[in-house]
Amino acid sequence: MSSFIYAYNFRAFVAPLFEGQNAIITGGASGVSQICAKISELLGVPVNESFGNSSVGYIIQTSFYVIVNIPLIILAYKKIGKKFALFTIINVSMYFVFANIIPDSICDIFYSNSYGVELQMFGRAVFSGVLTGVTAALSISHGHSAGGIDIISVYFTDRDTNASIGKISLTVNTGIIVVYAILTFIQAGDLSFLTMALYSFVYFFVSSVVTDKLIIRNKKESLQIITSNESMPDILINYFPH
Repeated sequence: MSSFIYAYNFRAFVAPLFEGQNAIITGGASGVSQICAKISELLGVPVNESFGNSSVGYIIQTSFYVIVNIPLIILAYKKIGKKFALFTIINVSMYFVFANIIPDSICDIFYSNSYGVELQMFGRAVFSGVLTGVTAALSISHGHSAGGIDIISVYFTDRDTNASIGKISLTVNTGIIVVYAILTFIQAGDLSFLTMALYSFVYFFVSSVVTDKLIIRNKKESLQIITSNESMPDILINYFPH
């Protein structure tokens, strides 16, 4: 479920390859894959050329998304857990499949005038941020992740219960925005990309807030017990996780 939602979100809202639509700069592994696609475009690769139901650009992005996730999944396997790593592999693999088989006909309904719907850039940033936050929360709440920065966030929050998955993601993704913006400046030669960078910050902020609101992984709860049994404190401390 989360892999399909994320793949559709990426194809329809984050990086639609429809005429007149610019890609939102994403973070984590997908952000790195966008950077790789941008470098490929600068090197002359025809990223907009169709390839089956997808395009050369999407194939490059999804391929690098999987490649970037490999060392992160190794980290998850060794430091977080085998089950977490296994289901993350399945999730990432399903994203790769969905992102390349979802037809454009169900992705362009928000941009085609024939449907009477027109989605503005701010709406794309907010809505895609909500969907990204939901997919991250769905994955992590069920003991795995969508890959990329989610793995790093879970790794650090497992070691520091005061850490926030959303805030960690927001911090790392800011650096990815900077790199992508520099590459876009090299390609365009002007500062027209700044507007897209601002929308990308909106996307990151919304996704981080939604993720933190939905995930209960590190939410703290307290239980107060009043008793006259003097041995009860030792029993609770020794036999209950805390």
